[in-house]
Amino acid sequence: MKNQTTHPYSIRKTIVAITALFCSFTGFSQNVLSDRKFTKSELSTDLEYLVNSIIETHPDPFTIESKRIFLKNVKQIKSNLRDSLNYRDFYKLVAPLVASLSDGHTSLKFPGRLILKESSTLFPCSATCNFKNKSITIDDYAGVEAKIPSGAEIISINNVTSAQIIQKIIDNTSGESNEYRLKMGSDFYFFGIVLKTYFDFEGDFHVKYKIGDKIEYTIIEPITFKALMDFSKNQKRPQQPSTNIPEDYSLRIDANIKTAIMDVRYFDGEENFKQFLKKSFDTISKADIHNLIIDLRNNGGGNSALGDQLLKYLSPKPFTQYASTTVKYSKLQKDFYKQKCSQDSNYCETFRFLSDQKDGNMQNLKNENLIIPYDNPVHFNGKIYLLTGLRTFSSAANFAQCFKHYKMGTIIGEETGGWIVSYGDKVMTELPFTGMPLSISTKKFYTIGSTDKDMHGIIPDVKVNTTESMEFTTNTIRKNIQDF
Repeated sequence: MKNQTTHPYSIRKTIVAITALFCSFTGFSQNVLSDRKFTKSELSTDLEYLVNSIIETHPDPFTIESKRIFLKNVKQIKSNLRDSLNYRDFYKLVAPLVASLSDGHTSLKFPGRLILKESSTLFPCSATCNFKNKSITIDDYAGVEAKIPSGAEIISINNVTSAQIIQKIIDNTSGESNEYRLKMGSDFYFFGIVLKTYFDFEGDFHVKYKIGDKIEYTIIEPITFKALMDFSKNQKRPQQPSTNIPEDYSLRIDANIKTAIMDVRYFDGEENFKQFLKKSFDTISKADIHNLIIDLRNNGGGNSALGDQLLKYLSPKPFTQYASTTVKYSKLQKDFYKQKCSQDSNYCETFRFLSDQKDGNMQNLKNENLIIPYDNPVHFNGKIYLLTGLRTFSSAANFAQCFKHYKMGTIIGEETGGWIVSYGDKVMTELPFTGMPLSISTKKFYTIGSTDKDMHGIIPDVKVNTTESMEFTTNTIRKNIQDF
């Protein structure tokens, strides 16, 4: 989404940060959605609202999958609607439809605990899904006695293979690439809840797994949702050290290799970020730093104006992150900003502008204004390394594309989860009867140097596994110093 306080014509964007499922463990409440049944008529209305909202609001929903196939899938969903389906049943029908658009900003919210009761039974292990080899590895066991050791590779659960489980997660999760969809669909929720959402497993879990070269079989009793929450609540949490630096961004100096390492987790808090950058580059200048590593491996996006602030210290010439933006005006967009305006006056200028636009109109906004970088001494003129990975998304990916286009340094790591041509500036709504939260992009962003063919992430100059890229980069710097 764009920075909401800027002019309506602005082509900046932000993305709402994804939060973990278990943000609080204080008490339980019986959620009516876990038991409520909906009529076929209600679900038909929700489906029609979802489809019409996407078609009327999204600037280009059928870039990856054709409208013909999309509507064919809608027809298939309609044929599966019947009385007495619950929230989970309906989510399983419509989530793949929305995910097929391959847009991480256009999505249905994962139901998580909304479909669970205290007595709901879950697979009791946390796990990590790996896209490249289609494997699932056990991380931990939420209980007293572990039946499967950490590090074991699951072959199947109740005769459903790991590859089938992974594909199910991908099919139901919105995002650009399949690898990104798997990570977003599995990393932010307890694995047992993911399984509960997509599979009708009841009773004990029959698990086939591999540890080393040996294949084992075991039967695992499920854990109730209440027991899982109690277990999580009782785990010791490490004390977070106090710091004056916002957790979204930090700087550390490795004087031995004359290197500054800047970790930017989220582009948020413009004024704080400006002060952080001013202080950081003042420190860098005084410390005689020759190398700068910027770590965006875990940056999910935010306000691209913050990216511009950082780029002003780095770019060798005037720059822009975006070449142009296509925006579509719609009733849903107006309704969204009308509500925002009633809550926060900063949104009212945007609402007034949108009120004058005709629903369905498309407008292409070309960006002809370049941003002037800072001069010496604050401008950094040493070697710059940018670390990227699958979680580098939205505005962070746009930053990486700008960095690459203007040849500011070397990108090391993995292809970004966000694409070079991407969607954003999403608006939120809810389906009428189920209340299912739906977000829809209203803009298509063309980053600098991009065309419609660039429906992929930013490719690094040096491909290194994300978990190894920091060590690889610092070792490269050490070697360069020794060779020099």
